[in-house]
Amino acid sequence: MQSYEESGLSPHNLGPIAQTIERHVRSGPAGAFLKGLLLLTVESGDGWYTRKQIGGAVGLEPERCTANVWVSNKLLFEQFEIHRNRLSEALGGPLLALRHRDGNPHEYRMEVIEEASETIPFLLEGSVLRYRLSDEAPQLSIFGKALHPGVGTSRAHYRKWLFLTPFFAQLILAGLAMVLLALTAFAPLVLRVPFMLSNYLAIGGFGALVIAGIWTRWGRLFDDRVLLLGSNDLAGATEGVVLDRERANDETFMVLRRYVAPCPICQTATVRLARGEPEFRRRIVGRCEESPREHVYSFDRVTLEGEPLGRRLLAGG
Repeated sequence: MQSYEESGLSPHNLGPIAQTIERHVRSGPAGAFLKGLLLLTVESGDGWYTRKQIGGAVGLEPERCTANVWVSNKLLFEQFEIHRNRLSEALGGPLLALRHRDGNPHEYRMEVIEEASETIPFLLEGSVLRYRLSDEAPQLSIFGKALHPGVGTSRAHYRKWLFLTPFFAQLILAGLAMVLLALTAFAPLVLRVPFMLSNYLAIGGFGALVIAGIWTRWGRLFDDRVLLLGSNDLAGATEGVVLDRERANDETFMVLRRYVAPCPICQTATVRLARGEPEFRRRIVGRCEESPREHVYSFDRVTLEGEPLGRRLLAGG
């Protein structure tokens, strides 16, 4: 950590950042809080400021800014981490830091950290990606309804035994294929009929396809608790829909979910769920619509958070 003097800066260098906040930080209490803190720092120096002072700097009633309900520390620091690099651009290298001091009242200040933004590009902006449910509800195609019956966008749509019907049907088909394969192999010995290699390969190939289908869908669903649906399963052109397992009151439900997030790098582009292959096998990742190979994020189905996975994001390469 450095003082403004040690970094060769003055609090007045923070002036242009107030406009950056208005352009890039989403409107709301977090943006107003950061702008108020910056204005106070520019005008009065790098001291500690209360919520009353910060709210008053942007024209709010100071008494209404004391409660955590105005803007929680969690939301405030989330927004700051997402936009830290962009807010620090006006400093020409050093990065800003937001500090909080417990007390009565709580106090905040803007500081400067030693690392230059070039050493950790995009890492702080994209260190935590938060997914949310898309406003566009997922819908299954006719093929998808046949392959994934008994599920919908609500837990109330879930019908356990109807959902498991394709699983039992595939098991029966796999069993029949194995029986036919055995009959084809032993028929020449028992019935004295010619061995038909083409029939043997056809039945064996069919059985292999059925078993592969069981593993692709049910194996991943049981192991990972989530399954990314393909384009053939969905009605419409927008993909990124998962079949997710949720628990409530000791019951398990399968529901359709489409999660999205704003890309911390592009700002205006949307991150959608996609397959991780070839770089990240057996993983569901978030890929930016504008740069799906470079702006790649992990996907945690429990916390709905993600972290940068691309080498460029992590290593500055």
